[in-house]
Amino acid sequence: MHRVLRFFGVFLILEGVTGVVNQAMGGPPFFVFRLFDHYNRLVVHEWGSFTGWEIVANGSLAIMGAAAVTVAWALRSTDA
Repeated sequence: MHRVLRFFGVFLILEGVTGVVNQAMGGPPFFVFRLFDHYNRLVVHEWGSFTGWEIVANGSLAIMGAAAVTVAWALRSTDA
């Protein structure tokens, strides 16, 4: 179970960091950054409530991913 949670956490970190980088650059993302920009394209830009809070939303996603990786690391000793 901890491996699934760790994979999910790493994916969230990549999505969040890529979104922060894309928002900070302000232009169209490079191809490498476009691979992990689903959250930014599908959620942040589509919902009007995130207007002006794009970097915060993507940073929060990265923080949630880091929390998931931390929990997975703590659970690794309990999984067989």
